[in-house]
Amino acid sequence: MKSFLFLCLLIPLCCWGQFKVTGTLTDKEGKMVRAVFSQGDGSFIMEKLSVGEYTLTVHSVFYELFSYKFFLQTDLSLGILSLTEKVQELSETVYLTFYS
Repeated sequence: MKSFLFLCLLIPLCCWGQFKVTGTLTDKEGKMVRAVFSQGDGSFIMEKLSVGEYTLTVHSVFYELFSYKFFLQTDLSLGILSLTEKVQELSETVYLTFYS
């Protein structure tokens, strides 16, 4: 009976655990990349996450789309996530309108 009671108390702790994911965003040259959710040095912490599957997506005008899928069941360090700089040519169109 005592072991059953212990399991009943333990199960909610396992199911509703609070975990965190940490990591650092850099470019291919190792320079830090600032994002909305990152610190000045490119590091980030996402806290109060439950057990489950997550997808971390970084979308920027300056970098290629980055996506990383993971299953969270304990605190997780993703380490250094290296983003690829997006190279694109900007085109500019100027419209002139004359009124008399």
